[in-house]
Amino acid sequence: MSDAPIRRAPLSGRLLPVLAAAMLAFATTLPWGGSVGTSRESAVFEAVLRHLRGSCVEDVDVERLAWRGIDDMVRRVDPYNHYVPPGEYATYMHRNEGIYVGIGVVFRIEEKAPVVRAVFPAGPAARAGLRRGDRILAVSGEPTEGMERDRILQAIRGPQGSLVELLVASGDAAPRSVLVERRDIQTPSVFGARILDPERGIGLVRMSQFQNHTADEFVEALRNLRAAGMASLVLDLRENTGGFFEEAIRVANLFIPEGVIVITRGRDGESTSRRHEAKPDAVFPPPAFPLVIIIDGNTASAAEIVAGAVQDAARRRGILVGTRSYGKGSVQTILPLLGDPERFGAVKLTTRRYYTPSGRSLSQTATHEGGLVPDVHVAEPADFAKRYEDWIDRELLDRIDAATEVIRDDPLDIAADPMLAEAVACLRDPARYEEIRRRAPPGPEPRTPAEEPAE
Repeated sequence: MSDAPIRRAPLSGRLLPVLAAAMLAFATTLPWGGSVGTSRESAVFEAVLRHLRGSCVEDVDVERLAWRGIDDMVRRVDPYNHYVPPGEYATYMHRNEGIYVGIGVVFRIEEKAPVVRAVFPAGPAARAGLRRGDRILAVSGEPTEGMERDRILQAIRGPQGSLVELLVASGDAAPRSVLVERRDIQTPSVFGARILDPERGIGLVRMSQFQNHTADEFVEALRNLRAAGMASLVLDLRENTGGFFEEAIRVANLFIPEGVIVITRGRDGESTSRRHEAKPDAVFPPPAFPLVIIIDGNTASAAEIVAGAVQDAARRRGILVGTRSYGKGSVQTILPLLGDPERFGAVKLTTRRYYTPSGRSLSQTATHEGGLVPDVHVAEPADFAKRYEDWIDRELLDRIDAATEVIRDDPLDIAADPMLAEAVACLRDPARYEEIRRRAPPGPEPRTPAEEPAE
């Protein structure tokens, strides 16, 4: 299951209401042929397709129209629902897992051409001899100068096991042709580990999303921090929009030795309720350490599960600093269609909603603000988005081969980040930290009519 959030936004490309309504019921006669059932909706849908093919003055790509119609239909039910068209299922699943098929490089455009910024260790590009600073002059014979970034990515990526030819220039050396095999590439999600205050042992680690390897990366970072003297931790979940539900439970369980981590409920409410309990043997080895989690308006979904569990556990495990989180309290499940998602696609549907250990819902509604309210509110700096991109550049992309290792050569200006400064201040004052930790978690406030989200 995956629960990466999708921002509420008006849906583009609205299709014929009749087409969407017909597909809502059975969607039984589709562009690849065949029919299941004889409902009125199926007959209407088939008639619409027939007229589109034979009567429309314009040539119509009926298959593409149908895919867009299905996606529009499921999104009308829930904005987090989504249709994955045929042929895109494997790529979609890889992306959800933090994996893509490529050559294992990160590049930026400099002087209208891609320049390698980082090479994934032991990846195809590294084995082919590509290095940081190399210029990619052509991909499969097509010059890259002036080419848009997305087009370059599309040209470099391709089917697993296939070869791509690159024309590469290193420094002043003559350009050379390199054949690189495309393989699965796993991107890190944990980065920025460092000791902020060596005297008090205050550590920091950032987490960008929850992929199928995030908990393992996090454990590795925690071990490295502890070896460097960590006695307390700031976990930065700002801009973390979620990911895999199971990984969120694994990460939360590292801090919470017993009790409920999260509660999920299906369409039948209490009858489908499930309490996801902590496993004592999955906790990070003692001693336990004080914990502050930083959240913001883009902390969502799986990230809210972790923050909510820490704030709301029976024995409250830590405190939250920052601004109210996004408020996405639902879990999506990817359901392959007709047993063959590569041919028929799949639907990603909201199948369960989740609640904190005390039963608090985090979902936004017309009357409920949703999200987690921090124990200590600190406004986000106006330039935070730019600052976060800089962290990604310096702490992740520039260290792609050592993302979970402790950074020792790049001091951080704590005072320039009010949220981080407050988190550190809480850990520097044990009495204040304990006083905040013992408080009841602040509850979400009702939404006023003026704040109701636009549909």
